[in-house]
Amino acid sequence: MGILTDLGHPFRALAQTLDELDAVYLESNYDPTMLATGSYPPELQARIRGANGHLSNDEAAALLKGCRRRLRWVMLAHLSAQNNDPDLALHTHRGELGRGYPLGVASRYCASELMQV
Repeated sequence: MGILTDLGHPFRALAQTLDELDAVYLESNYDPTMLATGSYPPELQARIRGANGHLSNDEAAALLKGCRRRLRWVMLAHLSAQNNDPDLALHTHRGELGRGYPLGVASRYCASELMQV
């Protein structure tokens, strides 16, 4: 199992790591449109989108799509309260990965269901 947050950007070793995991708690921090149209100043938006920032829903979904499907489950995590929405994150991933992919969204307010590997 991998716990992968605060990653900044997709990189080759990250994709390779995902291919070796049975389960992952993966950052899906922001929706690009919500970030661009939200209240954050341009400098903060640039930092979030930058190499030392966070993965967007789109970037996380693209990484997962490239996996060899060894993953038994994925818990989308570290969602921004201002620049993301759990339903939107799940919708973005389902659009890229399809309904059969084992996805959940971690709540920021309570424990998630028990997952087994």
